[in-house]
Amino acid sequence: MLDRPPSSTSSHTSSAAIEKGVPDRAALIRFLVHRQFNYLAQKEEADSESDNQNFIETELGGLSLENGCSHVGWNGRWNKKADTCYCWWVAGTLSMINSFHAVNIPPSRAYLLSITQHHIGGFSKYAGGHPDLYHSYLGLAALAVMGDEDLKDFDVGLCCSRDTLRKIELARGGLLRRYAETDGWAERGRKEFWEAIQAQR
Repeated sequence: MLDRPPSSTSSHTSSAAIEKGVPDRAALIRFLVHRQFNYLAQKEEADSESDNQNFIETELGGLSLENGCSHVGWNGRWNKKADTCYCWWVAGTLSMINSFHAVNIPPSRAYLLSITQHHIGGFSKYAGGHPDLYHSYLGLAALAVMGDEDLKDFDVGLCCSRDTLRKIELARGGLLRRYAETDGWAERGRKEFWEAIQAQR
Protein backbone atom coordinates (compact mmCIF):
# COMPACT_ATOMS: atom_id res chain seq x y z
CA MET A 1 0.00 0.00 0.00
CA LEU A 2 3.03 2.24 -0.23
CA ASP A 3 2.40 5.32 -2.39
CA ARG A 4 -1.35 4.63 -2.41
CA PRO A 5 -3.39 7.81 -2.79
CA PRO A 6 -5.60 8.24 0.30
CA SER A 7 -8.78 8.82 -1.71
CA SER A 8 -8.32 6.39 -4.59
CA THR A 9 -10.98 3.84 -5.48
CA SER A 10 -9.28 2.87 -8.70
CA SER A 11 -7.48 -0.44 -9.01
CA HIS A 12 -4.02 -0.60 -7.54
CA THR A 13 -1.17 0.18 -9.89
CA SER A 14 2.45 -0.73 -9.56
CA SER A 15 4.46 1.75 -7.54
CA ALA A 16 8.13 2.66 -7.38
CA ALA A 17 8.20 1.75 -3.67
CA ILE A 18 7.04 -1.79 -4.36
CA GLU A 19 9.47 -2.15 -7.25
CA LYS A 20 12.39 -0.99 -5.07
CA GLY A 21 11.33 -3.11 -2.11
CA VAL A 22 11.55 -6.45 -3.92
CA PRO A 23 15.17 -7.27 -4.75
CA ASP A 24 14.27 -10.25 -6.96
CA ARG A 25 10.78 -9.74 -8.34
CA ALA A 26 10.93 -12.83 -10.55
CA ALA A 27 11.82 -15.03 -7.56
CA LEU A 28 8.94 -13.56 -5.53
CA ILE A 29 6.48 -14.23 -8.34
CA ARG A 30 7.85 -17.75 -8.80
CA PHE A 31 7.48 -18.42 -5.05
CA LEU A 32 3.90 -17.10 -5.03
CA VAL A 33 2.88 -19.01 -8.15
CA HIS A 34 4.16 -22.24 -6.59
CA ARG A 35 1.89 -21.76 -3.58
CA GLN A 36 -0.97 -23.13 -5.69
CA PHE A 37 -1.05 -26.87 -6.26
CA ASN A 38 -3.28 -29.72 -7.32
CA TYR A 39 -5.45 -30.42 -4.27
CA LEU A 40 -5.26 -34.09 -3.31
CA ALA A 41 -8.31 -34.58 -1.09
CA GLN A 42 -7.70 -38.19 -0.08
CA LYS A 43 -4.08 -37.48 0.84
CA GLU A 44 -4.93 -34.44 2.95
CA GLU A 45 -7.88 -36.08 4.67
CA ALA A 46 -5.80 -39.15 5.54
CA ASP A 47 -3.06 -36.94 6.97
CA SER A 48 -5.52 -34.90 9.03
CA GLU A 49 -6.91 -38.02 10.72
CA SER A 50 -3.53 -39.04 12.06
CA ASP A 51 -1.99 -35.65 12.72
CA ASN A 52 -3.45 -32.38 13.95
CA GLN A 53 -0.65 -30.40 12.37
CA ASN A 54 -1.23 -28.86 8.99
CA PHE A 55 1.41 -30.78 7.01
CA ILE A 56 1.39 -32.88 3.89
CA GLU A 57 4.34 -35.03 3.01
CA THR A 58 4.70 -35.12 -0.73
CA GLU A 59 7.37 -34.94 -3.35
CA LEU A 60 8.00 -31.43 -4.62
CA GLY A 61 7.27 -32.65 -8.15
CA GLY A 62 3.81 -33.71 -6.99
CA LEU A 63 2.80 -30.10 -6.34
CA SER A 64 1.80 -29.43 -9.91
CA LEU A 65 -0.93 -27.73 -11.88
CA GLU A 66 -0.44 -29.94 -14.90
CA ASN A 67 -2.76 -32.68 -16.12
CA GLY A 68 -5.93 -30.60 -15.81
CA CYS A 69 -6.46 -30.53 -12.05
CA SER A 70 -10.01 -29.90 -10.90
CA HIS A 71 -9.19 -28.26 -7.54
CA VAL A 72 -6.29 -25.97 -6.73
CA GLY A 73 -5.36 -25.46 -3.10
CA TRP A 74 -2.99 -22.80 -1.80
CA ASN A 75 -0.42 -22.84 0.97
CA GLY A 76 2.00 -20.41 2.54
CA ARG A 77 5.10 -22.54 2.12
CA TRP A 78 6.11 -25.92 0.77
CA ASN A 79 4.95 -29.02 2.63
CA LYS A 80 1.87 -27.38 4.14
CA LYS A 81 -1.73 -28.34 3.55
CA ALA A 82 -4.02 -26.19 1.46
CA ASP A 83 -5.54 -23.36 3.49
CA THR A 84 -8.45 -21.12 2.48
CA CYS A 85 -6.80 -17.90 3.61
CA TYR A 86 -3.78 -18.43 1.36
CA CYS A 87 -6.07 -18.26 -1.66
CA TRP A 88 -6.50 -14.64 -0.62
CA TRP A 89 -2.99 -13.84 0.61
CA VAL A 90 -1.26 -15.19 -2.48
CA ALA A 91 -3.80 -14.27 -5.16
CA GLY A 92 -4.17 -10.79 -3.64
CA THR A 93 -0.41 -10.30 -3.60
CA LEU A 94 -0.09 -11.49 -7.20
CA SER A 95 -2.82 -9.02 -8.12
CA MET A 96 -1.01 -6.13 -6.41
CA ILE A 97 2.24 -6.88 -8.24
CA ASN A 98 0.49 -7.13 -11.61
CA SER A 99 0.92 -10.90 -11.93
CA PHE A 100 -2.66 -12.05 -11.41
CA HIS A 101 -2.57 -13.80 -14.78
CA ALA A 102 -0.61 -16.57 -13.02
CA VAL A 103 -3.61 -17.49 -10.82
CA ASN A 104 -5.37 -20.67 -11.93
CA ILE A 105 -8.88 -19.29 -11.35
CA PRO A 106 -11.41 -22.06 -12.23
CA PRO A 107 -9.88 -24.81 -10.05
CA SER A 108 -9.11 -22.29 -7.28
CA ARG A 109 -12.78 -21.28 -7.20
CA ALA A 110 -13.75 -24.96 -7.24
CA TYR A 111 -11.51 -25.61 -4.23
CA LEU A 112 -13.06 -22.76 -2.26
CA LEU A 113 -16.67 -23.47 -3.20
CA SER A 114 -16.70 -27.26 -3.05
CA ILE A 115 -13.95 -28.14 -0.56
CA THR A 116 -13.75 -25.45 2.14
CA GLN A 117 -17.19 -23.82 1.91
CA HIS A 118 -19.19 -25.28 4.79
CA HIS A 119 -22.74 -26.61 4.36
CA ILE A 120 -23.99 -24.36 7.19
CA GLY A 121 -22.35 -21.31 5.61
CA GLY A 122 -18.95 -19.70 5.67
CA PHE A 123 -15.55 -21.19 4.92
CA SER A 124 -13.23 -23.29 7.02
CA LYS A 125 -9.45 -23.27 7.05
CA TYR A 126 -9.29 -26.72 5.43
CA ALA A 127 -11.54 -29.53 4.23
CA GLY A 128 -13.82 -30.82 6.96
CA GLY A 129 -13.08 -28.01 9.40
CA HIS A 130 -15.58 -25.72 11.06
CA PRO A 131 -16.22 -22.35 9.43
CA ASP A 132 -14.81 -19.26 11.09
CA LEU A 133 -15.05 -15.53 10.44
CA TYR A 134 -11.41 -15.08 9.38
CA HIS A 135 -11.41 -17.80 6.73
CA SER A 136 -14.94 -16.92 5.62
CA TYR A 137 -13.98 -13.30 4.97
CA LEU A 138 -10.75 -14.17 3.19
CA GLY A 139 -12.45 -16.92 1.19
CA LEU A 140 -14.96 -14.36 -0.06
CA ALA A 141 -12.14 -11.86 -0.64
CA ALA A 142 -10.32 -14.42 -2.80
CA LEU A 143 -13.48 -15.10 -4.80
CA ALA A 144 -14.03 -11.35 -5.27
CA VAL A 145 -10.47 -10.87 -6.55
CA MET A 146 -11.06 -13.78 -8.93
CA GLY A 147 -14.03 -11.86 -10.35
CA ASP A 148 -16.97 -13.72 -8.80
CA GLU A 149 -20.08 -12.12 -10.31
CA ASP A 150 -22.07 -12.44 -7.07
CA LEU A 151 -19.61 -10.30 -5.10
CA LYS A 152 -18.93 -6.57 -5.22
CA ASP A 153 -15.85 -5.10 -6.89
CA PHE A 154 -12.95 -5.51 -4.51
CA ASP A 155 -10.09 -3.25 -3.48
CA VAL A 156 -7.10 -5.57 -3.11
CA GLY A 157 -4.88 -3.10 -1.27
CA LEU A 158 -7.36 -2.57 1.57
CA CYS A 159 -9.02 -6.02 1.44
CA CYS A 160 -12.54 -4.64 1.29
CA SER A 161 -15.19 -3.95 -1.31
CA ARG A 162 -14.86 -0.75 -3.30
CA ASP A 163 -18.29 0.18 -1.97
CA THR A 164 -16.94 -0.04 1.59
CA LEU A 165 -13.87 1.95 0.58
CA ARG A 166 -16.12 4.65 -0.89
CA LYS A 167 -18.03 4.86 2.40
CA ILE A 168 -14.80 5.08 4.39
CA GLU A 169 -13.54 7.89 2.17
CA LEU A 170 -16.86 9.71 2.37
CA ALA A 171 -16.97 9.34 6.15
CA ARG A 172 -13.39 10.49 6.53
CA GLY A 173 -13.97 13.51 4.31
CA GLY A 174 -17.18 14.42 6.10
CA LEU A 175 -15.64 14.04 9.53
CA LEU A 176 -12.63 16.14 8.61
CA ARG A 177 -14.87 18.87 7.16
CA ARG A 178 -17.10 18.90 10.23
CA TYR A 179 -14.14 18.99 12.55
CA ALA A 180 -12.69 21.96 10.67
CA GLU A 181 -16.03 23.81 10.61
CA THR A 182 -17.23 23.25 14.17
CA ASP A 183 -15.96 22.81 17.68
CA GLY A 184 -17.47 19.33 17.90
CA TRP A 185 -19.50 16.67 16.13
CA ALA A 186 -22.95 18.12 15.63
CA GLU A 187 -26.02 15.91 15.20
CA ARG A 188 -26.59 17.69 11.89
CA GLY A 189 -23.26 16.35 10.59
CA ARG A 190 -24.12 12.72 11.35
CA LYS A 191 -27.50 13.08 9.66
CA GLU A 192 -25.95 14.63 6.53
CA PHE A 193 -23.35 11.87 6.38
CA TRP A 194 -25.96 9.09 6.32
CA GLU A 195 -28.12 11.00 3.84
CA ALA A 196 -25.10 11.28 1.53
CA ILE A 197 -24.45 7.53 1.85
CA GLN A 198 -28.07 6.74 0.91
CA ALA A 199 -28.00 9.19 -2.02
CA GLN A 200 -24.98 7.49 -3.61
CA ARG A 201 -26.44 3.97 -3.63
